[in-house]
Amino acid sequence: MKIANWILAVLFALFAVVQYNDPDALLWVLLYGLVAAVAVGAALGRHNAWGTGVLTAAYLLGVFYLAPSVLEWLSSDASLITGMSAERMYVEESRECLGLLMAAVALGFFFWQARRVEAMSRL
Repeated sequence: MKIANWILAVLFALFAVVQYNDPDALLWVLLYGLVAAVAVGAALGRHNAWGTGVLTAAYLLGVFYLAPSVLEWLSSDASLITGMSAERMYVEESRECLGLLMAAVALGFFFWQARRVEAMSRL
């Protein structure tokens, strides 16, 4: 698990770094940076099920909030590689939804680990 945690830490840190040219870069650096920080904590054996559970739920709320844009994108002929435009905001929001979904899955993995560590410590 330690190797997977370090890999996820590096991956989400890189996701945060490449947000520098995004119009809402600060938000995405924070969102991806939080996942990287949780990953580093997990790699170092510092698990917090409650905090990770709250973050997972918050990220999933973001996924559900952006889900209508994904449905709009799926019914269009646009590619996710297409540039942003006011007429096709669903493209950018679909990308953001995918990013939040990846982050939520990673956080869910850390939540599972934290719960497992808690259960093992009770034995």
